[in-house]
Amino acid sequence: MPLEHSGFFFSSHFGGKSNRFHANARAEVHAADTARLGATVKDILAEAGVRALRWSDLDSARERFAAQHLLEFALREMRAGTLRVEVEVWDARSTLGTAASDRDASSEGGASPHRDASALEQLAGLFAGLVSFSYEKRDDYSAWLRRSGPQCALYSNEVAEFLPSKVSVERFQVLRHFLDLCGAQGMAVSMEGARGLATSPLEVQSRDAPLRISFKVD
Repeated sequence: MPLEHSGFFFSSHFGGKSNRFHANARAEVHAADTARLGATVKDILAEAGVRALRWSDLDSARERFAAQHLLEFALREMRAGTLRVEVEVWDARSTLGTAASDRDASSEGGASPHRDASALEQLAGLFAGLVSFSYEKRDDYSAWLRRSGPQCALYSNEVAEFLPSKVSVERFQVLRHFLDLCGAQGMAVSMEGARGLATSPLEVQSRDAPLRISFKVD
């Protein structure tokens, strides 16, 4: 049975005045699987020693491990057909972005009466934060990859000048882990030819795609 006929929606908005790129993420879950998925999210956070995971608070190895394990879990559930995630990202400086930011500012975190809403909204929030970050820091992430890669000597001048913060490095590792996971599972997600994370046009257009990431334009 299609998810939309038997599931719950858990939404999260990420972005503030200091963020150029904002994102809305929606996690769609089968009603019968909601309690199990919510409990698993809580278990993953507990094992990492994290009470709650917010992208804006991801600044240490503990939060990074929690985020990486949540992404692994989410992709497994997507492949099993029990979870679907849709993310829309936009430039807050654009006309469309200004209207979207005003509309969503009052609904950050979403609203769901389900008892597992908090845990699953954190999962949606992780995707919103990750996608927004990939757009905000695309160039820095690319430079970090070159700096930490096996051919870093080829970019010695650039490497010497580029010193990302500890917080950025923790988040870069989450982003790289996510892209590696998607590549290993054959999911059409990349940052090639885009401003940040994006799925293929075919995935964006398909309501049955387990993960859709799209960029809103004016």
